[in-house]
Amino acid sequence: MPVTVTKTVKPSGGDYTSLSAWEAGEQADLVTADQIKQAECYSMADTSGVFIDGWTTDAARYIRVYTPAAERHDGKYNTAKYRLEAAVADYAAVLTLSEDFIRIEGLQVKLSGAGDVGYRRGITSQPAATSDIRIEECIVVDAGTGTAARYGIDILQGKFYVYNNIVYDWKTNGISSRWYTAGTHYWYNNTVYGCGVGIERSGDETVYLKNNLCNGNITDYTGTFTNATTNLSEDATSPNVALRNKVVIFVNEAGDDFHIDSTDTSAKDTGTDLSADADSAYDITKDIDGTTRSGAWDIGADEFVETGPAAGQPYLKRLGGIMGVE
Repeated sequence: MPVTVTKTVKPSGGDYTSLSAWEAGEQADLVTADQIKQAECYSMADTSGVFIDGWTTDAARYIRVYTPAAERHDGKYNTAKYRLEAAVADYAAVLTLSEDFIRIEGLQVKLSGAGDVGYRRGITSQPAATSDIRIEECIVVDAGTGTAARYGIDILQGKFYVYNNIVYDWKTNGISSRWYTAGTHYWYNNTVYGCGVGIERSGDETVYLKNNLCNGNITDYTGTFTNATTNLSEDATSPNVALRNKVVIFVNEAGDDFHIDSTDTSAKDTGTDLSADADSAYDITKDIDGTTRSGAWDIGADEFVETGPAAGQPYLKRLGGIMGVE
């Protein structure tokens, strides 16, 4: 049974003061050591790009980078919580995953800085075809400037699980797979907004596409998908004809709060229940806020929840991450 080794990333008082320093300091052959290594990230602005490479991992002994609940975003970009914000060089990424077995959970990843030559990415990975990479409940945003191409989550070959993420403002693509033929990707319940192309498959990978929400992009979807189930688009590009030309009402679109508003009728209660999904091997019943999906699922990263009152209490309604009293 592997031993789990957890180190903290904190501005002070922790084991490391940056995720990059953790990666360099903890890099190891996890298979020989029989270990799982975890980076537990606390509220801070972490401004160094991270390149995870040089490890040895397998399905039982893997790398996990995550934020505890108290240090995690609340479903929208939150500068009071942990965020990985970096300006990177041409052809680089804020977070590069070059090992085969990695889990990324609850991070905020932001590209900053200017660039006019080579493309830049938020999160990128090119592992072996037999890998297991999971990117879950993250917010990935482009705040960079310049004319270079930019990609939010850009993945090449391998096996990927991309669940319950919010990806926005990427000049080129929000979520994309490109070029390589050896790969199987599972893209479920993501919200992609304000990008050149929201979701793109342009390689030969097998891509399972389910319950994704694309709005506000120049083009919402491009490419063909192996299994496309209840994916919504604002334009006419969704692979699911009945969910084309649907405008979603968000809590605060102008303020980049992409929780589903109580008045929405496009994404709310129109998704597919994936709790027993036959294609994916993992539990995906939580939304980006950690809310357990139930009943009729919503499309996208957020599950709108109305909470009834206890006896004698006012009615409470959750609007995304906001609690209001009626």
